[in-house]
Amino acid sequence: MKTIHFSILAAVLLSVLLSAEDVWEKSIRLREGVQYIHLFPEVPRKTALTPEKVSEMREKFIKTATEKKFDLSFVNAIKADVRPMKIYAMRIDLKLQGLAFTGTGRADGWGKPMPAAPDQAIRTYRITTADFMKGCRELRRLNMIIATNSGPWSPWPPPKGDTRHANPAGISISDGVVVSDNGFFAYAYFVVYKDGTVNIIDHIDREKYDDFQLVTSGFGIVMKEGKTTPQTTAGYDEGLMPRLSLGLDKERRYLYIVAVDGRQPGWSEGATGTDLFNIFTRLGAYDVIDMDGGGSATMCFWDERQNAPRIFNMHDYNRRYYRPVGMNLGIYLKPMMTTKDTKDTKDTKDTKD
Repeated sequence: MKTIHFSILAAVLLSVLLSAEDVWEKSIRLREGVQYIHLFPEVPRKTALTPEKVSEMREKFIKTATEKKFDLSFVNAIKADVRPMKIYAMRIDLKLQGLAFTGTGRADGWGKPMPAAPDQAIRTYRITTADFMKGCRELRRLNMIIATNSGPWSPWPPPKGDTRHANPAGISISDGVVVSDNGFFAYAYFVVYKDGTVNIIDHIDREKYDDFQLVTSGFGIVMKEGKTTPQTTAGYDEGLMPRLSLGLDKERRYLYIVAVDGRQPGWSEGATGTDLFNIFTRLGAYDVIDMDGGGSATMCFWDERQNAPRIFNMHDYNRRYYRPVGMNLGIYLKPMMTTKDTKDTKDTKDTKD
């Protein structure tokens, strides 16, 4: 099946949120088993802005947009009663042949104190999601097709003198190896079992670690069995944030990845927990976990034509800077075995026996 080569400008643009069926009917196919859509809703504000506040935000936007050479016409999107939101969504077919997951692995010096933060143990290297993707393809020879940042990490902000190392929060397991076990954020996990089953759960027992191929911690489960949870609004509706979240449908057939731009009045101010719940409901999710957001939020797809990662979301009115993060998640395709490969494997086994 032919891969569709794409550009961000060619993405499907919608001004309203539709039903799940309508949304994915209007999506574009990035490659076999991967659909993408870009949503541009306007969301009602909890409290309308005063005329003075609108003027203040518009003046600040014009100054920032001029400095960063951003489209000044977006000043008209700063309104008193609604706020703009830019949503990037993927749907991945988990039955795609050869689909597999990996994550950030252990850094050299794993377990030793960080040079500039001796109260923190070295667990991983901080690396941008795009560089993580390139490294997995070039060094590990993985046919990685999608990558995102994943779990939160510390120390933040990075200490002076050591911006390389990170200590991921909660539990992190990559390729069956425990990367971190910090015992907090112990209520939200995206997991892949060794049999390939994918799930979102709220508890993991240490004696069960060997069951997992991948575990990455999130900040909270914002949808459980199609309903809101205490974490949907607990702290999430206090401020608008850039977001990176993962969802699964009820049958565990599809994985949904959503990134929301934020902190950019006129372009996109961010999302609350309730916003995420509403977005994923429209997309067809049944369970949703919110991962590390803010300046860490990054969603990549491998562009075969450019032979490079394409980053969908953006920070600070441009696509020039993306934060190196302590945990990344990658989706790749294992090579398919041919009939000859299967025969060769059997012959080798018979010889050894």
